Order: sequence, then structure tokens, then C-alpha cells
Amino acid sequence: MKLSIHETIRGKPTKDAPVNLGYGWMNIEATWPEVFELITVDGVATSAELNSDNRREANFVSRELLMVDIDEGMTIPELFDNEFYNLYGAGFYVTPSHTHERPRFRIMFRLEQPETDSARLRKINRGLLHIFAAGDDACKDPTRIFYGTPNCEIKEQREQRLTTDFADILIQVTNTLDADMLERMEQASNVRSEEHTSELQ
Repeated sequence: MKLSIHETIRGKPTKDAPVNLGYGWMNIEATWPEVFELITVDGVATSAELNSDNRREANFVSRELLMVDIDEGMTIPELFDNEFYNLYGAGFYVTPSHTHERPRFRIMFRLEQPETDSARLRKINRGLLHIFAAGDDACKDPTRIFYGTPNCEIKEQREQRLTTDFADILIQVTNTLDADMLERMEQASNVRSEEHTSELQ
């Protein structure tokens, strides 16, 4: 698995100890168990594979590990009962702010094949957010940072992968949602135009 890590970011940075989130990224290649340990034991931050140490979409190379950030609206028992997670999920880990009353965790997915097209990846991420409506919408960005949790105690590593066929379905879902939204916007625009014309007559 190829991805980038930021070795100086362990857990989520605090306001009194700011770090440069844009630079200092280093590409690595590691096994899935090694990556899972980096995130949930060492607590390093991860992003996409990049062509420089500057984390921005223009430098995107590929991404195999995707995540959905859950801050509210879903519990861990509900995740265990989720059919999609059981079929395709690579695991999860809780964030430092997680409590029993306010569950906060990240759902992890490994693509069957690394995605090298940032536009396709954005649509796959949006498809995942359609399935997990409780997910943070900001997670759709191809070079999104995901902070690790040092010495995480509540976590699960699994061997499942998100198949290429289902990744293509997620893209189709996103395209359909976009087309439906565009059609509704056009209809609303036509209604407003007709109302405005009636008011002028």
C-alpha cells in the first residue's frame, strides 16, 4: 500500500502547538497491518500518495486507503450491524474525543486497486458519504488528512476490500445524484423565472 504520512503529526494537533499541514509529507509503501499500526498505535497522520512533500490536489498520485469520519449519528454497534461495512470495510478506529455518549470514529476502506484519478476518487468518496450519511462531508477531498489516534484502544482491522466493481457503482451513484440535483436546480430556476414574468405582466 502506498500513501503519505506526516511523522511530526501524532494525533490531532492542538491550537497551542500548530504544525504546517501543507508541507512535510513523506511517501511510504507498507503492508496493511503496518499502516494500521502506524495510524492506531503511533498515531501518525496520513494522506494520499503525493509527487512532492506538499499536500494539495495538484500533487495527487494515488490513494488506496479511504476513510469516513463519523462525529455523530452512528454508534459502533450500528457499524458492526452495517451490511456494507461487513462486506467491504477494512476496519475502524476511534478518535481521541470519542466517548460512549458521543461516539466518534473513522471507518476505513481499502480499494481493490489504488485510484490514480482524483476526480474519480472524489466521486467514490462522495458515494461512501451517501451510504454513511452521518459521515463528515469534508472527507471527499482526494488529499484529505486523517489524523491517527496514538495507542488507540477501540479499533478493528479487517482484510476486506472495496472492490473495483463496487467503486464504479459508487461513481455511478454520484453521477446520478449530480444529474438529479442539476435537474432540480433547473426546474427551480424555471419556476422562479415564470413567477418573475407573471409579476411583470
